[in-house]
Amino acid sequence: MSNVKLSIVTVTYNAENLVEDTIKSIIEQDFSDMEYIVIDGKSTDRTLDIINHYASCIQTIVSEPDRGIFDAMNKALRFVKGEWVYFLNAGDLFASSNVLKSIPWKDLDNKIAFYGDMIYVRGSNEKFSQSRPVSFLHESMPASHQAFFVKSEAAKKIGFDLQYKYASDYNMMLRLITTHGDASFAHIPLTIAKYEAEEGFSSRYPNDVFGEVIAIRSHIKKDIVWYWDLMKYKLKKRLHYKSCR
Repeated sequence: MSNVKLSIVTVTYNAENLVEDTIKSIIEQDFSDMEYIVIDGKSTDRTLDIINHYASCIQTIVSEPDRGIFDAMNKALRFVKGEWVYFLNAGDLFASSNVLKSIPWKDLDNKIAFYGDMIYVRGSNEKFSQSRPVSFLHESMPASHQAFFVKSEAAKKIGFDLQYKYASDYNMMLRLITTHGDASFAHIPLTIAKYEAEEGFSSRYPNDVFGEVIAIRSHIKKDIVWYWDLMKYKLKKRLHYKSCR
């Protein structure tokens, strides 16, 4: 049985310039029914010193080598005790201090997952991003993972598949919605977080992310949209190869 409503996880590695703002963003939330878990990949800079400075506000701190972000997120799931789990990694911030208080938790009891909207940050520029509808999940993520809250038991059963380096979060969401149906997901009109877009996978490696999304979808359904996206991916890959020659 869940001890708290929400488990928040921060995964980090050598993020001494980013992690403190993320921690503050979480511990300053006007919401008490939660636990906070930090998984560090055995940082070699000051990251762990910064984390330990806030140890009184963090229920679980783990610092050991891992095989990347999704391996660390899997590790975090073993410590999660909340009914819901949410990942806000180093460099990302809640949009305001009352985000969690503003979520209509009771209305979402019968959902497997829900998500809100985002603000994408590139340097000093911030841009609001309206998330796409639930049905878009059958093609790709309707928002970045920082917008998503998932029932912990459901997340633990599926986990993050480490064969996918860039889109394992999408693999989890697609498997959930395929198993439980579109009605098990909900979009709420609330801006959840600020996502550091310049450092994110989808910004640095967009075609690699797209390729993994197509591979993941191939295990569920190969319809005309899938074949069209496969053609686009192959064309982009060919054009990128030519530009690098």
